Amino acid sequence: METINKQGWTKLSGKVNEIKVTLSNPTKINWVVAIPTALGITKVTDAGEELMGYSNKIVRTTDGVEYLVITQDDATKNFDYILK
Repeated sequence: METINKQGWTKLSGKVNEIKVTLSNPTKINWVVAIPTALGITKVTDAGEELMGYSNKIVRTTDGVEYLVITQDDATKNFDYILK
């Protein structure tokens, strides 16, 4: 498990069971999403189907909070999916 500093991250509030992420960029980029493991979100889906092409790892911030970090394996211009 990796320990990181979460400076610059945005905190989610309330009870969340899925997160919709939409990203569009004129140049190819690799996206990274960090989600608190306490939410129970474990995969990326499109129209209910689990997607491949990303890697998961668990990291712990300096204050002890664990996050699932989802990293895209290949660069793309668009990302419009549901994290569940």
